[in-house]
Amino acid sequence: MRHTSTLKQQARRFWRETAGSAAIIFGVMAVPVTMGIGAAVDLIRSNDARAELQRALDAGTLAAASSSNLPDAEREEIARQTFAVNIDPRRKFNITPTVSITGDTVSMSVDTDYATSYLRVAGIDTMNIGTSVTVNLRQRKKAEIALVLDYSGPMNELEKTQHGHKAVRNVAIQMVDDMTAQGTNDRVKFGLIQFSMQEPKSPAVHPISQDRGAVVLQQVAANGQSGDVADHEDDATMKFVVLLTDGRQFAPSLSPDGSRTLAYGDNNLEQLCAYAKARNVTFVTVGFDVQDQVTQDRLRNCSSDPERFFFIADDGAELVSSFEEIKNQLLKAIYIAK
Repeated sequence: MRHTSTLKQQARRFWRETAGSAAIIFGVMAVPVTMGIGAAVDLIRSNDARAELQRALDAGTLAAASSSNLPDAEREEIARQTFAVNIDPRRKFNITPTVSITGDTVSMSVDTDYATSYLRVAGIDTMNIGTSVTVNLRQRKKAEIALVLDYSGPMNELEKTQHGHKAVRNVAIQMVDDMTAQGTNDRVKFGLIQFSMQEPKSPAVHPISQDRGAVVLQQVAANGQSGDVADHEDDATMKFVVLLTDGRQFAPSLSPDGSRTLAYGDNNLEQLCAYAKARNVTFVTVGFDVQDQVTQDRLRNCSSDPERFFFIADDGAELVSSFEEIKNQLLKAIYIAK
């Protein structure tokens, strides 16, 4: 019995000593683990802040670059204003970007620091998140952009709430104006394709070219004639298709065997997207008031890059926002080589 009691006492003493050592070890290990987690948090936050600054700089530089018809002083102010509106006010950045326009080169930069939260313990109070962007107008590519706009019956039903034809017309006009500098930038050409298989009359909008006399908007005829366009092998010209539709099929489409079915309309769209992308055409898709996930997935897969060139808009405000982002993405592709 005494032997058993002695073993129990020794076991308890060992456990107390071991528990104490474990606590010390855990305490020592907790410091670098906590520091590592804190460093990761600060790194993620600083990278997010730098990415937002970069996006704002890109937008500002592109706004100045696409306004080459204006005096340099006005272009610089446009760049600063565009930068400011692209910064989330919750960031509380108190910085003014440096803008430089020299000949055909437009440059913007910011030099600022991110105040750390956790790395202060290690003596690191700030992390530099400065960044810059430069655009050379001589190196920019030409662009041909086809606006393929849905004016079918379902889109027409939304017109009363400014969600249909009027909203589509307004965002299209704004994109043309912005990207052609009110018609003075002849390196960017637009074509317009309006489709409405079941409407007995023309859409209740005027051709965009009549609303903006300075903008020469190429009208693409239904027979496929598209005017003076660059060859697909022309490396100096980028080609884009911006497709806006609700995706709903209401008119039977022609199949290879000569029959017409609703289902084949979806297949035709998929084949058209694949064919265009294979010929180096960048496909941008906008789902407007899309009613089902299958259609949304089809439009997503149709786009050349879902992260950059696929959008869903449920109302007029979201449509405006989508087209603003599309414009920025197209301008980046044309002007900025990274």
